[in-house]
Order: sequence, then C-alpha cells, then structure tokens
Amino acid sequence: MVTELARLSKFRMPWSRLVVTSYVRSRDDASPYARALAEGRATAIANQLIRSGIEPRRILARGVVISGPLVVDPLDHPDRYS
Repeated sequence: MVTELARLSKFRMPWSRLVVTSYVRSRDDASPYARALAEGRATAIANQLIRSGIEPRRILARGVVISGPLVVDPLDHPDRYS
C-alpha cells in the first residue's frame, strides 16, 4: 500500500506535502515509551515512502499519544476502535 501511495503521489502533485501520523493510546500522555513508539512507527512509514521514491523534503513524520479512543461510535461499544 505504501508503494502504491508513493507511485500516485510522486508525479501527480510534486509540490504537495505528506504528513505521516501514528497514534498510540496511553493512560499517561507524557509517557516516553508511548512517544518513542508513536514516533518510531511514523518514521518507519515515512522511510518506506522515501525508499519508494518520494522526496524526503515532502514528508513529515509525527507521533501522537492519546489517552482515549481515536474513533468513538455512539451507537457501538466505546472501546471497539481502541
């Protein structure tokens, strides 16, 4: 999937920028382990995009630590998407 995304983005809009964001759920928002895990995941995906041919200046890797679920469906169990 990363290779396909890189192929589509490489020539379609060469001026565009991509932000790779990795979310990690943790009870402690300041957890150094959770922060390192989130940033490591985002960096790994960004590196794969670079290896697939996207210029490094176009990519920003960002790790985010959250304390609650990322998606909440009010009609479903609240922990389903955690």
